[in-house]
Amino acid sequence: MKFLALYISFFTFLFLKINGTSQCTFNGTLTTSSNDSICLGETYNGLYAIGAFDYSWSPSLFLSDTALSNPTIIAPSQTTTYQVIGFDNSGCSDTAQVEIFIHNLPVVNAGEDTLICPGTNLQLNASGGLSFQWLVTDYLSNFLISNPIASPINPTEYIVEATDSNNCSNKDTINVQLHNNAIANAGFNVSICANQPYLLGASGGVSYSWEPSNYVNHPNSPTPLAFPDDDMDFTVEVTDSNGCKDTDTVQILIFTINTDSDTIVCKGDSIQLNIYGDPATEFIWTPYDGVSDSSSYEPWISPLTTTNYVITATDATGCSFTDTILLETPNVEAIIDAIIDTGCNGLYIDFINESSQNLSFSWNFSDNTTSNEFLLEKSIEFNSHLDAQLVVGDQLGCSDTANVSISSESLETYFNFNDYNPPNVFTPNGDSINDIFIIEMPGKINQCAELVIYNKWGEIQFSSLGNNLYWDGYTNTGILANQGIYYYSLRLNNESKMGHLQLFR
Repeated sequence: MKFLALYISFFTFLFLKINGTSQCTFNGTLTTSSNDSICLGETYNGLYAIGAFDYSWSPSLFLSDTALSNPTIIAPSQTTTYQVIGFDNSGCSDTAQVEIFIHNLPVVNAGEDTLICPGTNLQLNASGGLSFQWLVTDYLSNFLISNPIASPINPTEYIVEATDSNNCSNKDTINVQLHNNAIANAGFNVSICANQPYLLGASGGVSYSWEPSNYVNHPNSPTPLAFPDDDMDFTVEVTDSNGCKDTDTVQILIFTINTDSDTIVCKGDSIQLNIYGDPATEFIWTPYDGVSDSSSYEPWISPLTTTNYVITATDATGCSFTDTILLETPNVEAIIDAIIDTGCNGLYIDFINESSQNLSFSWNFSDNTTSNEFLLEKSIEFNSHLDAQLVVGDQLGCSDTANVSISSESLETYFNFNDYNPPNVFTPNGDSINDIFIIEMPGKINQCAELVIYNKWGEIQFSSLGNNLYWDGYTNTGILANQGIYYYSLRLNNESKMGHLQLFR
């Protein structure tokens, strides 16, 4: 059909020429796509013409088919103005043209191929565009920027595509290779005795750096002396000839032990101590006083006074280590003083707390009474019994107890008339020598005793009751008694003793 149309058009044209008519008017309007621009080598499908029956494009450069209304431009390498002739069904034609401008591709640079150390980072830096996309994204920090951080673990070829202001794109490649890994060797783990240096030894590089550096004498030496004060890890960083780094760690174990913290142990109490740390085969506690077993790792200790106990432990290799624990024993002591006086009907006891006044205290008695007085008086009848207990304590909870037991016997135990013979001569002449006839009674018995003085005719000259059992030679009427012999009566609890005395002036 297309051939037939061309044939008819040709003969129509020829007919018009034979008849002397050269004028031919295109029936319609030939319309083309607008001028456009594309990137070098890009396939373009936007070229077209409409409004004709047949088409003829020229030049044929880069065109897929010159007779199509919309030929494809394939991989153009230069800017080209394309002309199209359009024929109607009468063979009349019209022409039009379209310019397709070719933009050069951006010059993209992904950087020079490089070698890096394993485990290190490389900052890529691509150029040549306004926007970037890395097509290999393995171990990239960001694949949509020009300068991502690459951390490859294997040799990797990174491809970047850059796009310029014309939206043209181009690619470039950077090949990242890896050096052989540096291999650090810090040696084998080791156990040593306390307070002993240890010679470290590292290999695998051309330079070295030890940490912690303040525990070695030369931190940049492959073989420094280490001075650990406890179990420690020493790490060496080695750098090889390529600048690649690696680290290794050696553990130094030091035989150490320790015991419980300093503590307070009340007098009379016991505490079980414990040993912590590395295994040991032998233990010695000093001093031995108060220690249940001086060779035990967990003895019971009952200190009598504040004491520093030292534990020395030895391991299977012969390493020894010591630690100290202070067991503080507060001086908490209950002290009772009891002063006993004999009374008319029993005993009078003054109980005195002689303990430190910094201690709290309380009294407990067998008569079911209590007290918080430092000094208090109690009394018991003859032939009876009283127990006293003093409990003292400090702010730390330590306490002590003292006990006193008081037993009274009969009055005769404390005072017997038959054993009592007062002086029988006195001279009340004012010379301060033997001026008084006095009855000295034990304790407080005199409070219930009575002294009566008689003359030879049985007449009462003087009497005294209670605390004033003495005669100064004056009668009860205040008259000086005459020189001579007198008689006395000493009465106590319905008992009496008679005697005589000689008064000289």
